[in-house]
Amino acid sequence: MVRFSIFIILSLACFSCSTPHISMRSLEQCSFPKLSINDTLNLGYFDNLLDNTNNKRAARWAKRNHFHLFGIQLINNTDKCIHGSELEFYSEYRKLEVVSNKWAANKLRQRINSTPFIGFFTSLIEMVIYSKIDQESNNDINSPNDSTTIDHTLSNEIVTISEDIRKTANNNLMDEMIKYDIIRQKLYSDKVNYGIIVIKSDKTPQKIRVRITAPKEFKIGKNKLAPK
Repeated sequence: MVRFSIFIILSLACFSCSTPHISMRSLEQCSFPKLSINDTLNLGYFDNLLDNTNNKRAARWAKRNHFHLFGIQLINNTDKCIHGSELEFYSEYRKLEVVSNKWAANKLRQRINSTPFIGFFTSLIEMVIYSKIDQESNNDINSPNDSTTIDHTLSNEIVTISEDIRKTANNNLMDEMIKYDIIRQKLYSDKVNYGIIVIKSDKTPQKIRVRITAPKEFKIGKNKLAPK
């Protein structure tokens, strides 16, 4: 019972330090209310992606460092394949600085946190508690003569679990940021593409537009799809 109580206390203390990454794989089911429509590309988007997916820790870091993550939906209205690297994004008429998703994921990752330090102090508490238990057991004539020994303390176990959560969260975040990197995608005619763009800006970008940088001969189709 004592061991279980200590486990609960340490869990509450330590698990607050590492948080799992909340999946963004349901991006295709999101609503994209803000639209920018032109002859070549239809763009739907929403901002505060990390807040919307409950990745609160990463969202706080992004806001402090002036990074804005947008979920986007793109439809190619032309008869040619367009590569994501050919796209430029604008806030009204100001060109936006779009950073690499992989680079952003590396910056957004959970770094070494305070869990090991908490584990150190809680292990000292454990030592005191178990030392007292051992002393009481030795004084009990009905208890075994050998004292209780803890080879692997609960605090060490929880620190290890917390570190595993942190590493898994970082790996999952990296995988999804790369998966949804629009710069790596090919936009085929009439096909809906979903992605994430990371914008470095002191101000929240408004009225985002997208255009194609590479000069191409396009045939613009009629009755093209608009973002749902």
